Amino acid sequence: MDACLGCDGELIAMHADTVASERRRKGTSPGGPPIDDEGDDMERRTAIQLIATAGAGAAIPLADLEQAIAGIDRVLDTRIDLDDWERTVREYGYMFNRKPIGGMVTDLTADLAALGHLLGQGNTPRVQAGLLRVSAELSGLLATDLNDTGNSRAARDVWRAARRAADASGDRSLAVWVRAKEATGMCWWPGASPDVIKGLVDKAVHIAGYTPSYGLVRAQIVQGWLAADGHTGGPADARAALQNFTRTFERLPPSAAEHSDPASTVGEAWLHWNEAYLLALIGDDRAADTTDQTSSLYRVDPPAPLTLLPLVRALDLVRRREIDDGLTHAVTTLSTGPMSTARRFITTKITKALPRQAHTHPHATELRRLLNPA
Repeated sequence: MDACLGCDGELIAMHADTVASERRRKGTSPGGPPIDDEGDDMERRTAIQLIATAGAGAAIPLADLEQAIAGIDRVLDTRIDLDDWERTVREYGYMFNRKPIGGMVTDLTADLAALGHLLGQGNTPRVQAGLLRVSAELSGLLATDLNDTGNSRAARDVWRAARRAADASGDRSLAVWVRAKEATGMCWWPGASPDVIKGLVDKAVHIAGYTPSYGLVRAQIVQGWLAADGHTGGPADARAALQNFTRTFERLPPSAAEHSDPASTVGEAWLHWNEAYLLALIGDDRAADTTDQTSSLYRVDPPAPLTLLPLVRALDLVRRREIDDGLTHAVTTLSTGPMSTARRFITTKITKALPRQAHTHPHATELRRLLNPA
């Protein structure tokens, strides 16, 4: 095991110290009665098999690796480190929009499998609740990545698990966030039934009560989108929703960022992105200025919301009958990067907003080709 993990003798030394300590604790000596080491023999055999597999250049089975690491943890008497798991969530969140679509499915699945094992170990209530929180957050990321790859059935199952984990954790803000995030990532962008979307966000708002959180802001944003699309009202209701989520955002306590979307930039830029998108949906004249303001707020390492802004601008231009500029923005944007679920949704909105005489425009034809490749 020491050789496999590249520990340069440190693991061997720690194991020797642990064996000596155990003998002293039991009142034995190297020459005294032997300690029952049947379990150790099994772990050594597993380790030898693992090293042989690694030496052959083959992929190490996850179950074998977990068993080997569990053996190390027992030797070192390692406790569950919730802070380390929370750092893992933040790292996934940072990398999520910087990886190709579907690029994190394998790693997220592996970590969720490890969490499932830890959740069955009979932890203290505090540790169990912490692990459930992490499980819900990682499940939300995995479900989003699965959905973006077109695996919607698996994504639905994972979102269901995320909801259960969030509810079981007792963390109300997290339960709100999971439902609001599912309403956007699993339902809104893929074009699910408005009734399903409304059910999720209404439940999120009900759970939140009057407690402001990023999850509540997101739920109120989706309520605005539903109104803008005519499912639950019209432009006036959409503007009222904009006022609601802006007020909720202004009331957020500093600790609210703990339950923000781990894969999104939070803060003023995130708020203005959603304002710009909602205004573009209803053809409000403020959409262009808000889009420019939002772009200026994303200063480093552009996340996914910033890459969607040109499409939001294109939608606004088309709704204001600036057809040539709007279609040029759309085609230029879609010429780079994959056709994600959100890109597809906004592009579909652009094509539907085109007046009849613009349907034969060369760029309109190109957009339809990108939406429905041969």
